[in-house]
Amino acid sequence: MRRYQHRKYDFDADQHHGYHPDHIGCSRQAAYLCSINLIAGAPDNVALVEGTGTICGTGTAGIAGGTTAATGWNFAANGGLTLGNGFSMVARTATAADNVCLMVSSGAQVSGSVIWAQF
Repeated sequence: MRRYQHRKYDFDADQHHGYHPDHIGCSRQAAYLCSINLIAGAPDNVALVEGTGTICGTGTAGIAGGTTAATGWNFAANGGLTLGNGFSMVARTATAADNVCLMVSSGAQVSGSVIWAQF
């Protein structure tokens, strides 16, 4: 049985920066998201996407929702979600080496964490 190391990334995202951790993308490997928790400080649309380039701007594909924030989750003020417990996959990238990005539709703060593994 192979063991895989889980990694955790805490973040804050806003309209100007989005969520772009370059270290989630890894050559020849897919990212397996094992836990996601998000909360929005104000009403916001949020999509979890994969792609390359600045803030997944090239080859963008939806992981949860579509390829833009408008086609993702719709959060009310102080709303959010929690998926997974960190021990099994809840989502994955379709393309090896893609980055994982969180697209937001407004300037509202979206905070949370993601736990993922790569293999």
